[in-house]
Amino acid sequence: MRIIKCTQCGIEYKKWPYEIKKLQIPFICKRCRDPGKETIICKFCEKEFTSNKFEKRKFCSSSCSASYSNTHRKFSDNEKNKIRKKISLSMKKYHGNQTKKEHSTYINKRKQKTYNKPKINRRKCKINYAACKIHYATCKKCGKLFIKAHAKKNMERLTCSRECAIYLSVGNRTYQNGSRKPVYYFNITENKDVLLESSWEVKVAEKLDQLKIKWIRPKPLKWVDNNKTRYYFPDFYLPDYNLYLDPKNPYCMDKDIKKMKYFEDKINIVYGDIYKVLEIINNLNNFPRVGELVNPPDC
Repeated sequence: MRIIKCTQCGIEYKKWPYEIKKLQIPFICKRCRDPGKETIICKFCEKEFTSNKFEKRKFCSSSCSASYSNTHRKFSDNEKNKIRKKISLSMKKYHGNQTKKEHSTYINKRKQKTYNKPKINRRKCKINYAACKIHYATCKKCGKLFIKAHAKKNMERLTCSRECAIYLSVGNRTYQNGSRKPVYYFNITENKDVLLESSWEVKVAEKLDQLKIKWIRPKPLKWVDNNKTRYYFPDFYLPDYNLYLDPKNPYCMDKDIKKMKYFEDKINIVYGDIYKVLEIINNLNNFPRVGELVNPPDC
C-alpha cells in the first residue's frame, strides 16, 4: 500500500500500485471532485440509468455485467479441455474412481439413510436453536430407530417409548428370590395388553378371567410419609366390587407395613400371600357389588 495526498484538501489515502496507475495526476479525491451526473445506456439490457461521471459505469447492475461477460466469453478447445480436467479431478477427490452406476448407487444409499430417519421440528426445541444437536439411536427393547435426547449426558434415552422403558426396568429388577420377567397379558375389560410383573399377578389375572370378573390396572394412589408425598401402585382393581388386590410375598410385606396400614382405613384392599388372595376371589359372592364399571377413587 502507498499513500497519496489530495492536491485540494490534503487528506491522505491508501492505494495499491495498480490503482495509482489508473489515477489522474494531479490526484483529486471524490469529495473534492465535482461529480456531475450523466445518463448512460446499459450494454446488456439497453436501459437508461444515471451515475456519476468519475465512476465510468457500463452496466446498470452486477447481474447485467455478469450475464454480459458470460455470453461474450470465448474459449478455445484447449481451454475447454483444461476446465473439464479440473472438474474431473475435483470430483475424483470427493467420490473416488467411480463409474456412473457406482455413483448412482452411492447417492441412492445416502437418500435412504436420510429418509428412514424420523423428522423433528427444531422450532419446538426448548434448547437454543444454534446449540441444538439431534442424535439418533436404536431402541434396546424393540430395535426401532428413534430421536435421542439432546447432547446432554443426563438425558440419554435407551428406549423409544415408555412401554419399552417399563419393560426394561422391570426385567432388570433383582429380588430376593431371583429376577422376574414381565409378561404382556390381554385384559378383556380394557381390550388391550397389560404388563404384569410377576407370575403371581398372572395367576390372579387368569383366575379373574375364569370367573368372568372385571379387573383393571389402577392409577397410583397418593400417601404421606414423614411429610413427603409418595405413590402406591396396587396390582388389581375390581370396579364391580370397589376392591383392590395386591398379592405380596413375606419380604415385601415386612417392607411395606407402614404403607399398607395407611390404606387399610381409606380403601377396600386385600393384600398378602397369593393363596389368601385366591380364596377371596373364589368367595367374592359375599362382597356387595357396586354395579357398572367406574374409575377407581383417588386418594
